[in-house]
Amino acid sequence: MEHRTCSSCCRRLPVGQFPPAERRRSTCRLCEADEQRVRARLAPVRIDPQQIRLNNHFNLWFGPVCREPLRSAA
Repeated sequence: MEHRTCSSCCRRLPVGQFPPAERRRSTCRLCEADEQRVRARLAPVRIDPQQIRLNNHFNLWFGPVCREPLRSAA
């Protein structure tokens, strides 16, 4: 079985994992699918009222989360 090396991910894969000869590229189908996935727009996040209620309740008890570490923990 013949193998080729993908120029994007540097893996040695069978020739069947590469596009046909008329679309000669040195990237494998897996890398092409990844590129398409990166270019595709994401669907908007659905607003969940129950999650909002839980977040608000948590913030009332514990306060909002801050990015800097607590000084009293040191």
